[in-house]
Amino acid sequence: YDMQSWYHPGCFTLPRKLKAEGITAESFVHDMLEDASKDQDILSSSDEVQEIIAAIEVKPEKKTKKIKGEDESTPSGGGSNKIDRIKANLAAAETDDDDGPPKKK
Repeated sequence: YDMQSWYHPGCFTLPRKLKAEGITAESFVHDMLEDASKDQDILSSSDEVQEIIAAIEVKPEKKTKKIKGEDESTPSGGGSNKIDRIKANLAAAETDDDDGPPKKK
């Protein structure tokens, strides 16, 4: 394995390669994680070890793309807001009783 340095356990995710080998966050912390602090006392405290394991096991939230002009109160339905606007514009265009193309000014 390649050596990498991580300073925030929440930023680290177990790679698929390690997961495929059956390595869990707990076994990773106990077997592979090295303490590079000056006092090397981080891994000696069981409370801190449990916090590190919990931080690694937490999966980050998937971010959804914010659609321009969409209110936060409306649920994001994959662009349904755009479809609603197109349907409303089409209905408005069909109800207009124009006698032809728009007149030039």
